[in-house]
Amino acid sequence: MGRGAARGLVGGGQVKIGWDGSGREVSPAVSGPGGELPAEGLILYDQGYFVFEPEVDVSVIVGSHVMLAGSVGYRMISHANGLEDQLKGMTASFSVRFF
Repeated sequence: MGRGAARGLVGGGQVKIGWDGSGREVSPAVSGPGGELPAEGLILYDQGYFVFEPEVDVSVIVGSHVMLAGSVGYRMISHANGLEDQLKGMTASFSVRFF
């Protein structure tokens, strides 16, 4: 037996884009616990943004105590001062659940 659901995320955040000292751009690192850029990095952008992320979830019971679950969504970003292309994109997850 399977089931499906739709849900979404609406919110905001802060992103830091950095430079690693050699002229290469460091991938976006979300600020917060564990999200700081390397100590040698120079922060080029520190920008807040708005995010909307709709998602579709599907789960299927494949045994008496096992469920497979997956989701697919798309993260849309606005008000990121030109950084939207680096932050938006498809999201996906897959899990095996034992119950």
